Amino acid sequence: MSDHWEFFPCQMGEHKASVFYNHSIRDRINELDLSVCARISVPLRDPRDDGLPCDDEIESLSGFEDSFVDEIERMGGVYVGRISLNGARHFYAYMDASPAQIDALAAKLTVITGYHAKPTLSEEFDKSTYWHTLYPTKEDWQLMRDLKVIEQLQEEGDRLEAARRIDHLAYFDDVRGADQFKVWLESEGFDVDWASKPDDDEDLLGISFSHACRPVLGDVTQHTYKLFSKAEELGGRYNGWGTTVEGPAN
Repeated sequence: MSDHWEFFPCQMGEHKASVFYNHSIRDRINELDLSVCARISVPLRDPRDDGLPCDDEIESLSGFEDSFVDEIERMGGVYVGRISLNGARHFYAYMDASPAQIDALAAKLTVITGYHAKPTLSEEFDKSTYWHTLYPTKEDWQLMRDLKVIEQLQEEGDRLEAARRIDHLAYFDDVRGADQFKVWLESEGFDVDWASKPDDDEDLLGISFSHACRPVLGDVTQHTYKLFSKAEELGGRYNGWGTTVEGPAN
């Protein structure tokens, strides 16, 4: 597989989902001369209450994925990602194959892995499944950035239990947008620490602001989604957040 893959949780309709996709291929996927999108779906053996895989099944699902990738690459295809939701995991690849070949692939994977593999295929010259099903939306990207900060805190021993000050940054091209954002921040209960031109880019106006909450996904994301959207609406760019590490001794 390519060396840059990304993971993110999301909501698809009424169901929680998790997406793992090939980010490395984004710059060349539209040039691939592979017009068939093959989806191989397998039912989870013991899904959690939210329809996602339990920890005990991860190893066997990884084995299925390895077999799937081996077969796809042998057939000249490219694996682009997977989605887990509603008690199933769906694997996606682009290839040049007939319906009979996809059916044979699913049958072979069923024998090899013990999972009942169900094939679906569609003709996609525009690679729409990659761009509209697997690839992150703007909101997904913000969630991924939040997750990475939280993971860094955990790697440093933070238990994420204590509420603390969360510092945010946003940048604007003009004073009007920055002023409107500052007024909105204060109406939302944020403390605005400063608004000025950063030394390294005199063409941008920076706004530093803060609030208090626990650095866990649900608590933080409810704020960052709004911050991202409002900054974009006013012609700016939300630049993320940071906080102190609260270790076990605290």
